[in-house]
Amino acid sequence: MSNLSSKQWVKENMGRYSANKEGLVDVYLEVYHKWRRRRGVDFPYAPVKELKKACHHYYKYKELFVQEDSDSYKMGEACKWILKWNPDFQEWADKQFYRQTAPAKFTTMRTNKYNTRLLKKNLHLLSPTAQDFARAIINNNGEWTDYYNPKPSRLYTESMSIQYVKREDRALMVDWHDYDFKNCHWAIFIQAFNLDPEYKEFVQQMLKDSDAFMAKVCIESGADYKLMKNRRNSILYGSKSGTGSPTLNRLRDLHQRYLKQSGKDASKLFYSLSRIEAKMLDVCKSLDPNWKLLMYDGWMTTSTIDTEFMQQQIKNYTNIEIIITKKA
Repeated sequence: MSNLSSKQWVKENMGRYSANKEGLVDVYLEVYHKWRRRRGVDFPYAPVKELKKACHHYYKYKELFVQEDSDSYKMGEACKWILKWNPDFQEWADKQFYRQTAPAKFTTMRTNKYNTRLLKKNLHLLSPTAQDFARAIINNNGEWTDYYNPKPSRLYTESMSIQYVKREDRALMVDWHDYDFKNCHWAIFIQAFNLDPEYKEFVQQMLKDSDAFMAKVCIESGADYKLMKNRRNSILYGSKSGTGSPTLNRLRDLHQRYLKQSGKDASKLFYSLSRIEAKMLDVCKSLDPNWKLLMYDGWMTTSTIDTEFMQQQIKNYTNIEIIITKKA
């Protein structure tokens, strides 16, 4: 079953083939892979309209994919949360995620060679997700190719990669340098879009000393840094939820006012920011022949980078000033 394509999976599990059936398989497959890319932390989100559009037999075939999901009507949203996958589909979808087959459409690619001896030695130290990936690399004789899909551009790999393992696991798997665009989307946002003076001053102060800002909101909320950083960033992408911090709630209110007054859609704003981010990565990639992996907001490389030079080149090409930091 592991080598079956979506079309073959349809024929084996759903009877006579149709494009609608294959569309339904592909929708569920993408939902599952997005969930894996988030390391299975949250329930997978499945848009109901997309599911129904993919196949009008959605309810007839649903049990082939999921054993339990949410009631979208009770949620008041046109979506479902997959609470429990069908084990057979989950097994097939998981193996598809670890396949080394070039997708039909991709933007760029990179093949890397890994130290299988080191992977085997450190396997017991890795998280479950990293262990799965390490085993896949070992089974592939230490070679792995990352394919980057074009939505929005060169930011996400098509299947499993080091992008989706915890940062502490990456150090055990490869001897690469990890460079990061500091406060990437917020820094792009304040420079590329017209903010009113009050909102602009607030964001400027936040970025001027982001460590102090985050320490303040953590104290206010009593929550840890990682959670509060996620809440801060989700505000930029349209979250209206409470944050537990008066300071972050103020940021949320200012951003909601900006979205309303500018008539911008939060999800479209995310893609606009991502496109600029992708151009920044293009600059780094063109100047670093030893790049290994493109991350969401930076890249990994075997080179030691002159960050000031790279920052100036990004400024020249995109007119965005960004700080590049090296992760420990």
